[in-house]
Order: sequence, then C-alpha cells, then structure tokens
Amino acid sequence: MNKILVTGGCGYIGGHTIVDLVANGFDVISIDDLSRGSLRMLEGVRKVTGKEIKNYKVDLCNLEDTEAVFIENPDIAGIIHFAAYK
Repeated sequence: MNKILVTGGCGYIGGHTIVDLVANGFDVISIDDLSRGSLRMLEGVRKVTGKEIKNYKVDLCNLEDTEAVFIENPDIAGIIHFAAYK
C-alpha cells in the first residue's frame, strides 16, 4: 500500500482528500500545524473511513521537525500539499 503525506490534512480540502485517498486504498498521514485546521476534521475522517489518521503537528518552515516526519516515514510515496496561509 502506498503512503501519501497530505500537508494541511486538518483543513477542509485536506480532510476531504484524505477520505478519498483512504477509499482508494492509500495509507495516509497528515502534517498540519493546526493554525487554521482542526483535529476535529480527522475525527470526522475516522468516523467516515473507520481509519485513524496520524497527524504531525509540524510547521513546515521548521526544517528539523519536517525532516523528522520523513525519517519516521521513509515509505512516503507521494505528497499532496494543501498547507498555506491565505
């Protein structure tokens, strides 16, 4: 199973994308610093999919914390990037 990293996974678009990825057989992890998103989104994802999605509360501007996610998950096959300030 391919692992996909979704940045901004606790936001509206990220959460809905995670549901679709899980429905299509992907293993998904999320990075969201929760400055705009909410862990409630991942609770909703769990209710819909039955899968617990791991979220790393990381600011992507912090290189060391971001690298640590990749070190812990060397099997990441792809990234979908939704983390942004508007």
